Amino acid sequence: MKNKLFRILLIFVGFISIFFVARFIGYWSNSESQKTEYKNPILYQKEINEINKSCPRMIDSETRIDNVILLPNNIIQYNYTTINYKKEDINIEDYKNYATPIYINQLKTHPLLEVFKENNTILAYNYKDKNGVYICTITITPEMYKK
Repeated sequence: MKNKLFRILLIFVGFISIFFVARFIGYWSNSESQKTEYKNPILYQKEINEINKSCPRMIDSETRIDNVILLPNNIIQYNYTTINYKKEDINIEDYKNYATPIYINQLKTHPLLEVFKENNTILAYNYKDKNGVYICTITITPEMYKK
């Protein structure tokens, strides 16, 4: 039962993630210079700082985004906490097998995410449980979303 609920949660988190990624790349702005500015991954840091000003923040009844960080080698990591689950409540392999295709599909099909394709950005979705215990990281590489 917990795994079924967690899968439903994951679908919702996936769609919410699109909002955060779209906000991250500054696409909500009508300024064309703002949209093209993000072709340089170093400038991602400006948007990361803006997102982090509102973190931690609940993105649904089960999930909190704690922060977003820019890591070396053009990696953007989203850090989430599942506030109602402990690590032992989750089948991690099932979770990763279920979530990975959702994130890949988002990157392949959503027009707002083209900037990541243009810059070969790696996206990492890091999850911890309600006690702060690491659950897993789902890493999506350009090779995965450019197929």
